Amino acid sequence: MFGDLDWRWIAIGVAIMFGLNLIASLILVPLIGDSLPVSATNPQDAAAALSSGQLALGALISIASFTIGGYIVGVKSPGRTIVEPGISAAIAVIIGLLLSGTFTLEPVREVC
Repeated sequence: MFGDLDWRWIAIGVAIMFGLNLIASLILVPLIGDSLPVSATNPQDAAAALSSGQLALGALISIASFTIGGYIVGVKSPGRTIVEPGISAAIAVIIGLLLSGTFTLEPVREVC
């Protein structure tokens, strides 16, 4: 199954999707404005400070960036054009979550 995969295009797909998501995030910041409080260091606090419309806009922009990246990889890649964009998207999401601090490899501790 993995012999037909073009890992070069998977890496290109990760770069495209992560780059598009980063650019989309930079575009989203002026659209949201100063809605986030300065003390919102926890992602749950930041999400609670945003309206449902702002969250929907963020989700729409994020989905669009991964869709565009997946389309580019699917069209240009000579290999398994369905699996490669999926792997690229999964890796790009994991990298984005790790860099944002939302996804860590540490166990969750309850604060009472």
